[in-house]
Amino acid sequence: MKVKILLALIGLFLNSGVGTQASAADKPLYDESGNGQAIIAAAVKQAADEEKKVLIMWGGNTCRWCHLLHRLFESEEDINAYLESNYVSITIDAQSNMDLMKEMKIKNRRTTPFLTVLDKTGLKIRDENPESMENGTGHDPKLVLAFLKKYSAKSGQGESSKKEKRPRRSGRKTR
Repeated sequence: MKVKILLALIGLFLNSGVGTQASAADKPLYDESGNGQAIIAAAVKQAADEEKKVLIMWGGNTCRWCHLLHRLFESEEDINAYLESNYVSITIDAQSNMDLMKEMKIKNRRTTPFLTVLDKTGLKIRDENPESMENGTGHDPKLVLAFLKKYSAKSGQGESSKKEKRPRRSGRKTR
């Protein structure tokens, strides 16, 4: 009896989203043999034609948080509509494109998912670890939408400067 209860609890834990691996039911989001440069080039061309920005979601097919964020992009009406209107959204397998990430100076090549925003010319505007948008069991839709709005085509962020600007954190001492 104790073994059955223990197995049931383990099953609940594994299905709760607390684990780090994606479930077998999740369809592949990332083409592990894909050429990241070609995917980005096509997205930049489309973004230029449509006056949008590019949102890259770096990740992997076994990354539970990657699947959770992707589901949020698809299921939350406001987020989905905003993405469609303002971004060309692509997924790139991080593991098979480590050299590209290094070339693009992606700051965090170990944590996935990881987001990069490019302008319509392919200039990198922002790298973001969406961990700051998590709410314990997934990503907070309000925080994700706020991020998307901040760097969208309508915001104009990143168009005039090649260097990414970061706001200073309050309470931090300057020298």
